[in-house]
Amino acid sequence: MNKDTHTKRIGIITFSNADNYGAVLQAYALQRIVREKISKDVEMINFCPDDEKRAYRIFAPHSKKLLSNIVIKTLVAYHFFPYYIKKRRFKRFREEYLYFSQSWPEFDIIMEQLSGKYDIYISGSDQVFNPLNKYLRLYYLDFPKNGSRKVAYAPSFGFSDFSAPKFGKLINYLKDFDYLSCREQDGRSWMEKVLNREVSCLLDPIFLLSPNQWREIMVGSDKKDYIFVYNLNGGGNLMKVVEKVRKETGLPVICATPSYLPIPGISIKVRRDLGPREFVGMIANAKYVVTDSFHGTAFSVLFSKPVISYIAMQSSSGRIYSLLQLCSMEKQIVSNPDDFEFGKISFVTDSANALMPLIEQSKQYLKKAIQ
Repeated sequence: MNKDTHTKRIGIITFSNADNYGAVLQAYALQRIVREKISKDVEMINFCPDDEKRAYRIFAPHSKKLLSNIVIKTLVAYHFFPYYIKKRRFKRFREEYLYFSQSWPEFDIIMEQLSGKYDIYISGSDQVFNPLNKYLRLYYLDFPKNGSRKVAYAPSFGFSDFSAPKFGKLINYLKDFDYLSCREQDGRSWMEKVLNREVSCLLDPIFLLSPNQWREIMVGSDKKDYIFVYNLNGGGNLMKVVEKVRKETGLPVICATPSYLPIPGISIKVRRDLGPREFVGMIANAKYVVTDSFHGTAFSVLFSKPVISYIAMQSSSGRIYSLLQLCSMEKQIVSNPDDFEFGKISFVTDSANALMPLIEQSKQYLKKAIQ
């Protein structure tokens, strides 16, 4: 293919249809940087199977047990209005800020038709390389190249232990990539070992946009001087950390969570209605951020916010450790809430500056891979 950059068709495959802050925002950042700096002929490959649609319904089944499902749906119904607003905000964000291809609801059909449709395929970022993904062949671009180029931009495996047999089946998929990278050091090391080739370690796409570029689309909070909490999987243990921060600072707490369960704590305002733009705004205007989420941590770093990152699941913690080590922020990681002492933390608040060389390296990788 002898096309110049401006006429090359580029397709990005990632989790752009998920009602998940990190998934949608990283997809937006990657597509925007490609459109503005490299080529306008880029679109999100719109794979939206029925089972994923069902998974993000407001009344999606959460349990196989009838009684449990009844209890859960009752709790969901209690919070229906904020859930409805959140879902509508995600839908509107995709409509206004993402450029999509035609829709493919069937896995077999998209695998048949994708080959040759684009000059360059980009897989990433987020956990597109997770070996437990039901549709991993799509995210590993397992179809004939037909003269096209396969690029992995900062994918994550979602695991820190690569000794399991499930990783062996990925090697042949990885060999077919023209450009390989990873978001975490442990994933990069594993790929370099099994493939015997150099693999770049790149930043999540959200860092490819400046804080001012994010402010262009965010919806700011009308509150000031608050602790923003994004409780993804941390549950009560994360809230123990939050309560210690609240007692020390005297600041009110605003908590976003996908959980339908009550959030324990005094003086906590729970927000279940935040869309992607509101989520960014809550972090950008917070005094402190406490979260167990990678993207909650990442946006805090980007906006130079004092952040405390709780490790809720050790098996998938590599991406948080990898990012905060780059910024010399390891002391802001909490693995045991009972041992946490807020007064002993010296917060690093110029962390974004430390990432500038890696941000430029990530942009150059993307430019070289596409051009």
